[in-house]
Amino acid sequence: MNIWLDRGRRFGLYLLAVSLPVSISGAQIALGLLMLVFAIRAIQHRRLPRPSEPVGWLIVAMILWVLAAAPLSLDVRVTIPRLLKYWSWFTYFVVLAALPDRRTALRAMWLMLGCMGLVAVYGIAQHFFGDAVPRYLAPPVRLWQQTGGYYHAVGMFDHHLTYGNSLIISLMLGLGLWFALRDRRQRLLLAVILALGTLALIWTYARSAWVGLLAGLLVFGALKGKRALVGALAAVLVVGFAAAQLSPTIKDRLHRGLTSEENLERIYTWKTSLDMLRDHPLTGIGPGNYTPLTKTYRANYNIHWTANSHAHNSYLQIAVESGAPAGLLFGGVLAMLFAFGAARHRDIKDQPARRDLLAGAVGAVAAFAASSLLQHNAGDTEVCMIFLFAAALLVFLVREKTGNEHDLA
Repeated sequence: MNIWLDRGRRFGLYLLAVSLPVSISGAQIALGLLMLVFAIRAIQHRRLPRPSEPVGWLIVAMILWVLAAAPLSLDVRVTIPRLLKYWSWFTYFVVLAALPDRRTALRAMWLMLGCMGLVAVYGIAQHFFGDAVPRYLAPPVRLWQQTGGYYHAVGMFDHHLTYGNSLIISLMLGLGLWFALRDRRQRLLLAVILALGTLALIWTYARSAWVGLLAGLLVFGALKGKRALVGALAAVLVVGFAAAQLSPTIKDRLHRGLTSEENLERIYTWKTSLDMLRDHPLTGIGPGNYTPLTKTYRANYNIHWTANSHAHNSYLQIAVESGAPAGLLFGGVLAMLFAFGAARHRDIKDQPARRDLLAGAVGAVAAFAASSLLQHNAGDTEVCMIFLFAAALLVFLVREKTGNEHDLA
């Protein structure tokens, strides 16, 4: 029985790693399989699993607060079904429990990054050819056309923001792995994968993802040292300048991102969300009630509105939906992950490979945290699951007692 459970655990982990860049359905099937494996193991040992570190307890506290606030929402009938989206947060617990050693963690990372590279090729083709590039084994999607006749790359997802904000997490994990590797052929292969992912990210035109990647690179560089930090800044400036000069579309996108007039709707979306939070500070309005309320709150502001699905800010959206405590707990999860990883990175100076992997994981958390200031990534299941995968890797590396550096040779 234990042998089959171990095989199921590894299969579920690898299926999850393969699915995260490709298919949300596959990722959720893998998550369900892993939860089933651990449920059977819990019954077998007659012991309920529980978090063993502060990050897990903060996630549990956030989910419990959301559940407790739900019956007090403005429309319970709308809220209760929307609570199901929080089941994706179990990704953190099952991935952490499914990682027995670094070799398994590295295989999962390679599987995820390899699939990311393959999808990036498809995303790049979407940029140039749009709907002329068919999507097999996936629902069709209508691509957005922008200035100059080019398209927003969406990969295998249905929105360029989803694809862009998932890419930045994979790219930061891959960057940490690239520095940790010792084999030249593996480094060359990974460099190609990261280059493809970076091009796909640029051509998503997702400004929140660009900001997130910048934050992740700065944090990664700061952890690696002054030379790496200067190198990261130089790389961002060179790539950004070259992209803006070579592509009028990217130049226009950057210009509009830095112009306050072009961001009025986002600014006033935050303002109306704060108005909602002020009226419902403790238990919020309830998940699912944001869109119906926007018309009432936006009537006070005379600007042109085009979207009303969420607050374009995960911290604010969670607080509006489930109360300020939920928003603070969400922020606490990210802060604890960052503090955990940065502190451990400082302490393990005699394990360079582990330090590099940890720097990449901390950079991934920083990228998610920064991009979530401009987009509701926590409400985007595809992005949230890949973030939780990275968070579990970070905590695994923090807790790892003996890491075999030769696994990377």
